[in-house]
Amino acid sequence: LVMISAFCILASTFPDPTSPICCSGGRAVPCRAQAAESRYEEQISKLVVEKQELEWQKESIQHQYNALSSQHEETIISLKKQFQTQVNAAEEEKGKFQLSSEAKEREINGLKDELKVLQVSKYNLEKKLSELEQKVRLQNIAKDNQLSQLSKVEKRFAAISHQCGLVIQAHGKLEQNGK
Repeated sequence: LVMISAFCILASTFPDPTSPICCSGGRAVPCRAQAAESRYEEQISKLVVEKQELEWQKESIQHQYNALSSQHEETIISLKKQFQTQVNAAEEEKGKFQLSSEAKEREINGLKDELKVLQVSKYNLEKKLSELEQKVRLQNIAKDNQLSQLSKVEKRFAAISHQCGLVIQAHGKLEQNGK
């Protein structure tokens, strides 16, 4: 009705002498304008349906956008949680490795200190061994000298014993001859 009224107002404002359209009291009188009016109404109705379909498409697309946006946010949150979990696990592993590394470092330092002590002990033992070997050499030399002297004394004793035996024999012979 609004369109018809608007059409009638336009028709009365700009009268077309060839058009059989008459408007009386805001109503269109049946004529060629009826066909145009029905075409306009069809176009308007098509436009209204198209507009409604576009609004539905818009709502559907908005709903899809909202769903995708929500899904995207959930995915981002999930990925952040996974990443944070991985970061926490990596930091925990790092802490374990750091503690292990520190323990190994302390153990290495302890072994180095022990090695130094053992090296000093080895040096002292080698020095003592060298001194003992020197004493053994000196004792062997002294022993060899004593054995050599003992051998000489034994030879002299044997010579003296032999001479004593000869003297005793000679004395025994003299006693036998003197009797």
